[in-house]
Amino acid sequence: MMRTLRLLPALLLVVGGLAACTITVTYTPPPVYTNITADATAPGSPTGTVSVAANATVDFRVSMSQVSAALFHAEAVGNQPVTVLVMDSNGQPLASSASSTYFVGGLGAASLALPGAQVAPAAIATSDTCNGPCVLVPAQSAYYYVEIRNTASSSATVNLWFYGTPYGDAYETGNNSRTGTPAMLTSTTGSESGAIETVGDVDYWKTVDSGSWQFDTANNGYDITVYVLDTSGQVRYGPYYNGDRIPAFGGWTYEVYSGLNRAGIAAKSAYYFSAFQ
Repeated sequence: MMRTLRLLPALLLVVGGLAACTITVTYTPPPVYTNITADATAPGSPTGTVSVAANATVDFRVSMSQVSAALFHAEAVGNQPVTVLVMDSNGQPLASSASSTYFVGGLGAASLALPGAQVAPAAIATSDTCNGPCVLVPAQSAYYYVEIRNTASSSATVNLWFYGTPYGDAYETGNNSRTGTPAMLTSTTGSESGAIETVGDVDYWKTVDSGSWQFDTANNGYDITVYVLDTSGQVRYGPYYNGDRIPAFGGWTYEVYSGLNRAGIAAKSAYYFSAFQ
């Protein structure tokens, strides 16, 4: 017992020293890369094609000089399993994907495509497609780095699709604000829909009339979640999920986001409200 007591002050000093430390993560761009220019819109043929050795990576510095759309779409379609990582101009990871179904923030791409029926949303544009791992990020920089990783034990031939695309959700990015959202749910609407197209996207819907709405999602792998907020922005009801009927109160707000912090093209990340009562 006495030995333990004598060790305690020393241990406290070590813990205190660790608590005082500040860990700084510094990112750098890939040291070797190929320059390529993203297409202005979805092209009829790949932006480029690359051969990637087994368990290897290749990096691209993608110019946005031709892109005026709101989003940058980076996709890789290979004859072997591949992943896509999009980094900013400093080399900081923004989002990654190993699936045509969704992408996630940073380096967190999972390896399995998610099951789920594709439902045609009523009020969003679903023209953007994704046939391989793909990532969407706001096109706010002159260029991005994209890393393609071949996770197979044999070489891969990979078609690259780098282009600008608009939001499928017509209410973006105004619906990111609870107090200023243009997205309204009224008794005469019939149906409305949105999508979670970027990592961390949170959508707000003003519920004009009191009653209830049926809530459904295009893919259950996103865990799209709804909370009911009062006029002060405080959570009053929820969470609600795919298949639930959600109460509506005039002047209150719905808050919608992915509970798994996933995002995807509108056709796959869509959610919609219908059958007001």
